[in-house]
Amino acid sequence: VHMITEGWHSYEQYTTRYWNQYYLHSCCYHQPKKSQEITTQFNALGKHKTHGCIRLCVMDAKWIYENCPAGTKVTIFSSKKKGPLGKPKKLRNKSKKKYSWDPTDPDKKNPNFHMRKPQFTIKKSTAVRYGKRYKLKKGVKVQNTNANQDITNLLQIRKLTRDGKKVKISSFSTRKPGKYTIYYYVKDKYEIKKGKKGVTRKFTFNVVDKTVINGAGNKIVRINTVNAVNGVTAKADSGNLTGRLKVKITNPAGKTITLPFAKAKTYKFNMFGAYKVIYSVYNSKSKKTVARAVTFKTTKKVPNYTGQTYKKASAAVKSIGFEVVRKNINTKNSKLNGIVKVQSPKAGTWNVKGTKIILNVYKYTAPGKKSKATTKTKKKSKGKGKATAKKKA
Repeated sequence: VHMITEGWHSYEQYTTRYWNQYYLHSCCYHQPKKSQEITTQFNALGKHKTHGCIRLCVMDAKWIYENCPAGTKVTIFSSKKKGPLGKPKKLRNKSKKKYSWDPTDPDKKNPNFHMRKPQFTIKKSTAVRYGKRYKLKKGVKVQNTNANQDITNLLQIRKLTRDGKKVKISSFSTRKPGKYTIYYYVKDKYEIKKGKKGVTRKFTFNVVDKTVINGAGNKIVRINTVNAVNGVTAKADSGNLTGRLKVKITNPAGKTITLPFAKAKTYKFNMFGAYKVIYSVYNSKSKKTVARAVTFKTTKKVPNYTGQTYKKASAAVKSIGFEVVRKNINTKNSKLNGIVKVQSPKAGTWNVKGTKIILNVYKYTAPGKKSKATTKTKKKSKGKGKATAKKKA
C-alpha cells in the first residue's frame, strides 16, 4: 500500500484499517520493494513514531491481516507493566544498511530472516508403570515466543519408537514395557519462511514393569530345616512371577547348586554354618532379571556345659560354631579356669540368635577348705571338687 500523509509518503505491507484513516501495518518501506524497509523504522518498534497508525513487524501484520475479520475489536493498552497478553522479547534488524529486508518477512528470498523457533515446555513423567494411563500429548505446551502466542493446538506426533524400533502411535500401550521416544512436531507458518519445515522435539520415557522379590531376608534356621523358599514371592506390575524364581545355594562347604522354585521347596539345610542364597527371577516383558542375596545360618541344640571347667566348656562351644561370652560371678580373675554353673541359652534349647553362648563362671573352693590353702592342699581340693561335681551331676 502506498500511503501519503502530510507530504510524507511511504509503502507498507499487510495494511488493515482499524479507525478512520488509521491503520495497522508493517514498518515503512522507502520503495515498493521488500528489500527496501527502513531499518531504523523496524528497530524503533514500540516507540511513538506515527500520527496514529500502529506499526508492526511483517509477520505480526500478516497474522492480523489473515486472521482478524472486519469488526474485530482493537484494544489499545498503555502501561509500563506487561499487558494481559504479555510482552514478547524484542527482535532487532541487525542489518547495517539503511534499507533492508524485514527480519520477519516469510518470503523465500529473504536473506535476513531470523525469528525465534517455537518453545516447547514438557512436563511429563519419564518413568511410567506398567498398565498405567499415559497420554502422549498431555503435559506438552508450545509457544511462539515472537508473539507470546500459545500454539499447542498445532502440536503433532510425527513418530514413536520403542527400543529404537518404530511403532504405530495408535497402538501405544503401557502394557508393552520399553524405552520410548516421541517425536513432537510443530509447524507454525508465522515463524518460518514460506515452504520451510517445522520444528521437531524429542522426548524419551520408559514404561517399567517393576519386579520385586518379597519375603527374602537373612535367616537363622534349625539344622535339617527343609524349604529354601518358605515365604518368598516374586511379583511384577504385570503379574505373579513366583513360579519363575530360581534359587542359587552355596553351602558351608562351598558347594553350589541352582534350583527351580519347585525343587527349592524340598532343599534341606543339613550342614551347620552359613549358607549363601541368591533368589533371581527373569521378567520376559521388561527383559530384565532381578536378584536378591541373603544368608541362612543353621543352629543346633545347646549342649549341657554345667559342671564343666570353663576351659573345656569354651572349647566345646567354639567347636560348634558359637561365640563364647564369659561372665565371672565371684572372681575378678578372668584367667581362672573355674566351673560353669549357669549357661544361656539353657541346655536342650535352640540357640535362635545363632551367635553367642553365655557361660557364668564361678571360682571353685572345696567344702571345709580355706581359701589360703597350700599348693598341695589346693591340688587335693581340686580333685575333691571334681568328684563333687560328678556326684552332683
